[in-house]
Amino acid sequence: MAIESVGSQKYFPSDSSSIRRSENPQPKKTQTVTMSTDRVDNEIETLKSKGLAIAKSINSYDDEETRILKRDQLKQIQDELRRKDNDIYRRQNSDISLGVDVEA
Repeated sequence: MAIESVGSQKYFPSDSSSIRRSENPQPKKTQTVTMSTDRVDNEIETLKSKGLAIAKSINSYDDEETRILKRDQLKQIQDELRRKDNDIYRRQNSDISLGVDVEA
């Protein structure tokens, strides 16, 4: 630390910028971020169960048109599952909540 003299007084840089600290410090505030994928997981599980039910019932129909219709429905569900059953979709569609915790 360099000492600068002006006249007969000596000035230290730390003297001019001294900060008084309060005796009652402010409590620290922290923020928490919570991401919940429960809603997305339930949606995916519903699609899986619906697809499984359709896949099991396809051969029980006697009418060929109904079988084709059910196969198309199953294909749509499988396509939707391909789009939704991944981490990127879960993060983009998760429920985000912010909280502020005060610590003493």
